[in-house]
Amino acid sequence: MAATGKHFPGHGGVVADSHLETPTDTRSLEALWEHDLRPFKALMPSLQGIMPAHIVFPNIHSRAVGFSSYWLQDILRGELGFKGVIFSDDLSMKGADVAGGYRQKAEQALAAGCDMVLVCNNREGALIVADYLNSAVRLQTDSRRLGVMRARQHWSWAGLAASERRASVADQLARITVPR
Repeated sequence: MAATGKHFPGHGGVVADSHLETPTDTRSLEALWEHDLRPFKALMPSLQGIMPAHIVFPNIHSRAVGFSSYWLQDILRGELGFKGVIFSDDLSMKGADVAGGYRQKAEQALAAGCDMVLVCNNREGALIVADYLNSAVRLQTDSRRLGVMRARQHWSWAGLAASERRASVADQLARITVPR
């Protein structure tokens, strides 16, 4: 699978685990641009997918990121120019419960701009979302974006560990994440 950045716009200011609850981060958008958004901005040309966080930033927008068109359309697609696929984070996580039940979570994630919705750890929830998607008149996904997620080559773990590209990406990440 192609490279996917997560969890947009960053978990750097929260302690809460979104698997168990909905984290709240009270930092400003300026603070996020200075820290958490730097890796996303720097790596944007190399990312074919993005997964938003189940975090609420109440001083920026009232909705959790994965259910917010402000975050997904205005910031991610608009300001950062992301053209790839947006995957929801797992809708079975407790952090997603701010959006309601499984159908409501899927509706809101798609309406906000997610191209794909994931339900990874709840069979009943996955069936509810599948039923919703099968009955939806028109899905909002631009299917041309989905093709970029195909892996360009197959790797073994040993091949990946020895890859020059892996070493280059690790160096690039180290440069952009080290405080200046």
